[in-house]
Amino acid sequence: MAPDIRSAERDLRDIDTLEKKGVTGAGKLEDHEALQPRLEKVLKRHTEDRARFRALDQRVTTLLEQYATQVDTFSELFVEWSETIAEIEERVSKLEKEKADKMKMGLTY
Repeated sequence: MAPDIRSAERDLRDIDTLEKKGVTGAGKLEDHEALQPRLEKVLKRHTEDRARFRALDQRVTTLLEQYATQVDTFSELFVEWSETIAEIEERVSKLEKEKADKMKMGLTY
């Protein structure tokens, strides 16, 4: 039961704090109505900002997709080039070995 009592005390302190700030007072609706035009402007700007955000988000998404496509393409090209270079190096090595063998036999200079 002690935790319930502590919780109730904490709630009462919170209520007291809110009452001192004037948050809980009734009949203050007129104060808020004066802020309505400002709220409408903020909501309008928020809606515009969200639209701009969506457009920007779409542009960034498109750019990232294009980037990913290009990276994939370059990766595939790199693998192909690497394989081609490895084949060429193998052929050159084979030809150099054949030339060295022929030179040992005295067939070429």
